[in-house]
Amino acid sequence: MDAQNLNNNYFEFQNKELERINDTVNQHEEMIKKISERFKTNLENLHIESTIQDIYLKQHNEYFDLIKQLFETYIKAEEKLTRLRIENINLKAKLDDYPKFQDNYLKMLDENNVLKGNLAEISKKYKWSKEDEEIFNLFVFLLLLGFVWLVIFV
Repeated sequence: MDAQNLNNNYFEFQNKELERINDTVNQHEEMIKKISERFKTNLENLHIESTIQDIYLKQHNEYFDLIKQLFETYIKAEEKLTRLRIENINLKAKLDDYPKFQDNYLKMLDENNVLKGNLAEISKKYKWSKEDEEIFNLFVFLLLLGFVWLVIFV
């Protein structure tokens, strides 16, 4: 009888141990499910952030190209303006002695004014609008928010 009692106690202990192990396994499976869901969500968010970054980089490159063109045009206009100023100084000296050069001098002044007007038009054309600034600021905010979210949840 004692042997059977010991045997029953042993099987009862084994059953309790198996139940405890099964409970632990179930808890671990739940944790794995939660972690995999969080990982999946993080991957989706990373994909969204990378898409936003790609759009930002594309727009940034376009703006950079436009600004580069603007500065190249400005530099060319500034070089021509400098040459015209030098020519104007030379012509002013000659005007006292040669009245026939006065027409050429006035023509160069007109060209100088046209260049200044063109430069002003170019500056207005490539200036960021308020809407562009708001979009850029929103993107920077979302990007920072994404990084903070990524740091907190990963």
